[in-house]
Amino acid sequence: MGLNFPISILKVADISMEPAIRDGDYVFVNRMSKIFRDGEVVVLKHPKSGMRLIKRIRGIKDNRFFVVGDNTDNSEDSRSFGAVDVSNVIGKVLLKV
Repeated sequence: MGLNFPISILKVADISMEPAIRDGDYVFVNRMSKIFRDGEVVVLKHPKSGMRLIKRIRGIKDNRFFVVGDNTDNSEDSRSFGAVDVSNVIGKVLLKV
């Protein structure tokens, strides 16, 4: 999946971020990012299963992020599993191709 370098390419296999990021798109992920802002898209580990997710940050408090998918009807996100710790964040999405 290409997540071994500071900038990695990840193929999206999910519809939870549509229309911004679609199933089959590729995203460039900056794994070195340490500063995150509300509204940014990040790749993170699901807090229970460890599966990789792509979500948008919609709130930050005490090193915990509330994340949601843009396609709210088809997204498992903080509304179901709660806020995630910054340690679960793999990196920030820089670019979609």
